[in-house]
Amino acid sequence: MKTLLVSLCVGLIIGFVAQRSRFCLIGGVRDYMIVKDTYLIKGFFGLLITAAVLFYVFHAIGGFEEAMPNYPQFMKGNAITVDQDYSACACTNSPQFVLKKPDGGYEFNWNGIQFNALMLCTILGAFVIGTLSVLIGGCPLRQHVKAASGNKSGMVYVLGFYVGVIIYMAFLNGFFKVLFEPK
Repeated sequence: MKTLLVSLCVGLIIGFVAQRSRFCLIGGVRDYMIVKDTYLIKGFFGLLITAAVLFYVFHAIGGFEEAMPNYPQFMKGNAITVDQDYSACACTNSPQFVLKKPDGGYEFNWNGIQFNALMLCTILGAFVIGTLSVLIGGCPLRQHVKAASGNKSGMVYVLGFYVGVIIYMAFLNGFFKVLFEPK
């Protein structure tokens, strides 16, 4: 019950801030590319900076040791192999793109890149969600805020969003796990 109440409170705070600030990741990029308006893109960079700082702080106090053993990847030295599950269209095995050299400095690890069907599926999915987000006028967070504010098109989007999640979890997830399971 405590987790439910904390989640509800945090969700209400994030929703309130997102509504008041008109926060939208896709809309910020769209507005900047089309009319060079930087208002919404400031939220995008604010999110990136906040996430980076909080990840670093939690890592420094030991908050990610168990859940994210490879974070940050370049601070762990050589590549660490961690057995993790695959999700349907995203490989959750953490590749080591940047490695620390024994004599100091960093090098790019070309072996960390594994171009396969999973990566292609992830790139295609990102392209589709980005394109659809521009066409509907905002990212999924923005559509949830619009739906909560009474916007009918936002409500239709959210309904379709969750129907898609149910279809994916009920049918496609198992199919993709079998298809892309490492052998």
